[in-house]
Amino acid sequence: MAGNIKGETSAFAGEQSNTDVNLVVKDTTTGTSYTTSIYSQSVGGVGNYIVDESFNDGISVTLQACHYYNIYVSVDGSTAVYYAGEAGSDFGPGDGNDGGQKVSYSSIVVDF
Repeated sequence: MAGNIKGETSAFAGEQSNTDVNLVVKDTTTGTSYTTSIYSQSVGGVGNYIVDESFNDGISVTLQACHYYNIYVSVDGSTAVYYAGEAGSDFGPGDGNDGGQKVSYSSIVVDF
């Protein structure tokens, strides 16, 4: 799968934030999922990580005849704010004023 990641993971005043972007192949016939990490970032305390990069990652899965599959990118963000600080994980389209932050893919290739 090829695509682009553009977003921000940040924390201030001792807080914490995490972002994980994964390539997932899900066998919808059995419910089994196969996952590989495309991007992962954690921030604790004070930090601001901005990413704007392309990816071209793959996963090796044996496809079974007569099974149905979904292939997708999952974006998981989490934050923890305990006091008066702030934390954020922004990788999704917003109101148009976010600089185009998003995770998108341009192609999926199945090689067998």
